[in-house]
Amino acid sequence: MSNLKTRLAMFFVAVPSIFSILLLLPHYNHLVFHLLGIPFLVLAGKEMKLLLANKGIYVVPGISFLPGIFPVYIYLQNIGIIPSEYFPYFLFLLFAYPITIEAFIKKEEQLKDVILRIMGGIGIIVYPGFLSIFTLSISTLQDPGLHFFLFFWLVFANDTFAYLIGMLFGRNSQNFSVVSPKKSLVGFIGGFSFTIIFAVLWQIIFPQAFRSIPVSIVLGIAMGFSGIIGDLSESALKRSAQIKDSGDIIPGRGGILDSIDSVLLSGPVYLFILSFF
Repeated sequence: MSNLKTRLAMFFVAVPSIFSILLLLPHYNHLVFHLLGIPFLVLAGKEMKLLLANKGIYVVPGISFLPGIFPVYIYLQNIGIIPSEYFPYFLFLLFAYPITIEAFIKKEEQLKDVILRIMGGIGIIVYPGFLSIFTLSISTLQDPGLHFFLFFWLVFANDTFAYLIGMLFGRNSQNFSVVSPKKSLVGFIGGFSFTIIFAVLWQIIFPQAFRSIPVSIVLGIAMGFSGIIGDLSESALKRSAQIKDSGDIIPGRGGILDSIDSVLLSGPVYLFILSFF
């Protein structure tokens, strides 16, 4: 099966599945969505650990599991069990883990890589762990099911149309980016444009979502741009580690990080635009 057919098959399976979970199982403040985020982010942490290992950076044991703590903590915070002002201390405890382990290393030759191991460990916690809290926090918005639907639709539209348009019309505009030479400028413009179009369309259909068409245009522009940055930044990580995909768990997509790179960067943008306006 060609990569296009595989990607389309996954799209028509994964997207309805995600939307079904978000729209049909909103119970207990989207508990199911948060629970599914745990293994998802643990796997993403493991992929980050492998990326670092390819660069010769071997982080402390167990740190790849820490991103999976974020859905649990954010859910408990969202339902009021943990006060929001505790969040900085929660981050401190996570960051303290790789730092503390390095204070007890036993071999002197290990000292030369302490900085790399600490920063690599913090990188696993922040990306994808910390960045996931913004998407998870959409559950706190008024009418969260609708906003989850709109958010993921805009992210998927950006990614899908960038791929399709780039494949069909973008062969002459490839190599515009060093970090992802096979992706085309035409493809990114196509994905960016359709993100704006769908943002306006959904505002017309659901006028309570984005307040006005100008706001939806701003949101579409911001989401389109953040989706592109998310895609390219993850490509930069893979190019640095000299691997094609972060994993092979998702047919036609690669790894977990390959699938959520745009989500991680678009979540903060979505929440900021809605809060600002």
